[in-house]
Parts: sequence; structure tokens; C-alpha cells
Amino acid sequence: MFADSARSKHIQQYFEKVTFGNDTKLHLPKEHIQWFRCNKCNYKTNRSYILKRHDRMKHTSNEETSWFRCEQCAYITKLKCYLKRHIITRHKSDEKEIQWFRCDKCDFRAKYKNGIKYHKLIKHTTDEEALWLQCEQCSYKTKLKCCLRRHMNLHKPGEEGKWFYCFNCKYRSRRKENLRRHMLVKHTLSEFVQWFACDKCQYQCKTKDELHKHVKLHHSDVKIEEDSGWLKCDKCDFKVKHNYRMKNHKLIKHTPDEEVLWLQCEQCPFKTKLKSSLKSHIMVVHKSDEEANWFYCFNCEYKTLKKDNLRRHMLVKHTTPEAVQWFACDKCQYQSKTKDDLHKHAKLHHSDVAVEWLKCDECNFKTNLKFSLRRHIMTLHKSDEEAKWFYCLNCEYRTRTKGNLKSHTLRKHTTSETVQ
Repeated sequence: MFADSARSKHIQQYFEKVTFGNDTKLHLPKEHIQWFRCNKCNYKTNRSYILKRHDRMKHTSNEETSWFRCEQCAYITKLKCYLKRHIITRHKSDEKEIQWFRCDKCDFRAKYKNGIKYHKLIKHTTDEEALWLQCEQCSYKTKLKCCLRRHMNLHKPGEEGKWFYCFNCKYRSRRKENLRRHMLVKHTLSEFVQWFACDKCQYQCKTKDELHKHVKLHHSDVKIEEDSGWLKCDKCDFKVKHNYRMKNHKLIKHTPDEEVLWLQCEQCPFKTKLKSSLKSHIMVVHKSDEEANWFYCFNCEYKTLKKDNLRRHMLVKHTTPEAVQWFACDKCQYQSKTKDDLHKHAKLHHSDVAVEWLKCDECNFKTNLKFSLRRHIMTLHKSDEEAKWFYCLNCEYRTRTKGNLKSHTLRKHTTSETVQ
């Protein structure tokens, strides 16, 4: 009798699985769902295979794990399904090999069903129809559960947060996408990279996002006034092509100091509104030359602690005039290789607005350029201990300005044969 009852129950479960699939669980009341609970933490799920995956990812040490390695790059994972997804996403280029999932409302396509699901929710679901998920600690809200989880992780202090670690260096991040990007950019050999090349110039990069930014920034044929890609600030005339730049602009220019979560340097009084600025400050001011993360030029001996400086150097020093997108002044014949230089020129020579002078607190010096005031204070009003020194590699000479060090090197340590 008991055997017949057990067999009947098994047949019923099999019938439900075959007829309705695993989605039957979605329609059951919560009290009727069979939960599988982790015996090492509070995690629970209604899928037994997901519990096994959780235990392998969260509670199995790296030494005990049999790793699955990609043969084409440095990627490794604890799960075979993740390796399969990685290969499809990163290394399959033949259209016939990929099973694409397509949106029925636009031309979007994705390599995974979830990609289509998220796309429809974000792009084709109106704000009124969407079920918004609200953060309990701030005003953040989102349409996606995974985005809320990721956001909540940012509220956790220090080591309480969920960190993703690189196995090849000390890098860590609270976002898995950042770790993936780090692995691709820093630890993947060039011959294993699927390069994305610009079809209008010689630029190439390792990620599709970078190529998209490059094309949008340098090869947009549409005039600025007509370009719907521009994001405009609702409080001033500022406009930009990237969301993160608009976010930073609003934080710096239009957010009162009282409402800002200030980021404080632990080694000096410096504070800032931007995480990137704090990172840059620590790298430039408090790291020794050996500890610093230097960016090197491949064409000369130039090196810098800031990636933007290297980009500017490459553009100004190693890009031929024919390949440069020149920025021309509409009021005179001046032209420059960078938008910043054109902006400074216009502000200095053609501004109808009264000049906003920046004055030194310790003497009568004044300037209309912020970096000039900083340089003045560093050069004349900082003590030897507080000053940032630039040292000559060939003798004992030191100076407080980089320009003086360049002039010294050119005069004292450069032969006439090597001077251009």
C-alpha cells in the first residue's frame, strides 16, 4: 500500500514536470513551496540544483574546488555552466554557432534569454507598468531585482560587502562586471583578445563599450545641436554624451555641500565628492613611485599616474595633424587638439562675461585659471615638507614645478644631437 502511494506521488510529480515544467512552482502559494535551505548560512531556494551551485560558489574553498578554465583566455570559474556562457559570450564570433534571442519589438538581440527579458523590462515597459523596487536606505529605485541587490551591496560598510577578487593580483571590486573587465584588460594576452576595431580610424579596443564611446565621441557626423545623443543638464547649459559625466557634473555643481556624502582621505585633510578623485589623489600624493600604478607611453619615455594625461600626451605628441579632429575657434583662427584647450582659449580671449578672478589668500596674486592658483600656492606658500617635489634622475636638482624640471633636463642633461 505504502509503495503504491509513493509510486502514485512520483507519477504525479513527473506528470507536473513534463506537462507544466519547472514554472509550476511560480504559481504555488508560498506555504506550499518546498524550500531547500543552506546549512551554512541563511540562503534558501526552491531549486535543489541552485542550492548545490550556491554551496560550491560560497562555501567551497578555492583549494577544494576543481576549476574550469577557458583555453583562450585567463578566465576560470567553479561552474561548468559559467564557462560555457563565457565561451559563447566572449569567444564565439561565427553567427551560425550562436543561438540568438531576438526582441519582437525592436532589432535588439541577445545571446541569453535573460538578456531579452531585461531589455524588454527596461526599454519596452513604461514607468507606470513597471513594478519599481525601492532601496530602503536612499532614494534609489530600479526595475530589476539584480540591480537592487547590487546597489544594496554598496551600502554595506567595508568588509561586510560582497567583494569579487582577482586571482592574479590584489584588485577587488563590488561588481562582477568590473572584475570581468579587469581580467580582460589586465590579464588577457593580446593574441586571445577579440579586438573591436573602428572602421573610420586606426583605433581598436578590448571592449564593445569603449568602441561605442569612441565612435560617439569622435566620429559622429550629426551636428551637436541636432544630435539626440547629447544629455543636457536641467539646471544649466552643460551637455555631455555620457551618463556618468552628467551624474558627476550634477554632484559637483548642483548638489549642496550639506547633502553630499564626502569622501575623506585618511592621510591628509583632502576630501572630495567623487570616488575617482579620491583614488587619483591617493595615487598621486601618497603612493611611492614603486607602489604607484604608472601609465607608460609606447613611443617615448613619458609616464604618468593618470590615464587621461596619457591620452592627452598621445594626442598632442604622437598623433599626426591629418589624424587629429581639430577644435576650431569660431571667433579667430585659433585651433587646438583638445576641447579643454579650446574652452580655456575662449574663456581667456572671447568671454563677454566678466572674468571671475581667483585670488590667493596669502598674497595679492590673482588668476582666472584654477590650476594656476594651485601651482602658485604650491610653489610659493607651501613649506618644504608640504610641497610636492619633482626630482632630476641625473643629479641632485629638485623643483616644485614640472616645467622647471623639463627645462633643467633639456639644458643640463640633453646633448645637441638628441635635441629635436
